[in-house]
Amino acid sequence: MRKLASSVVVITACSEGQKNGLTATSMCSLSTDPQSILICVNKDASATEIILQSRCFAVNVLAEHQQEIATLFSRPKLAPEQRFSGACWHELKSGAPILADALASLDCEVATHFLYGTHYVFIGRVLAMQSLEGLGLLYCNGQYRQLKESA
Repeated sequence: MRKLASSVVVITACSEGQKNGLTATSMCSLSTDPQSILICVNKDASATEIILQSRCFAVNVLAEHQQEIATLFSRPKLAPEQRFSGACWHELKSGAPILADALASLDCEVATHFLYGTHYVFIGRVLAMQSLEGLGLLYCNGQYRQLKESA
């Protein structure tokens, strides 16, 4: 699986004022009608319980210059308030934190979820989205990568 290049996203959620998030690469578009996406989150991740409680999450697609944010949200022992302190965040509809300068952000409500092996699979119905111009951050073979613009 290390050889599969994937977009890097930060998945966030908020429940009763408690917010958390994690870096992930397992996210994909699922359907255009209804607009929905699929994410996979380790059942032991600190943000999992908040997603289950709130039944909402946001997927923030990181731009090529946001490797530092990806690293912050990938550190499991780091307190949630430290993860969110290095950037500007706001909300759309669900209350899940939206990274202001993410390449794209999808605000979702959980349509369904199930446990498979070590991960929860969440299908999210997109409530709102925003996007900016730019190139995305990738992860492949244990390293962050960047796309090169074609001539």
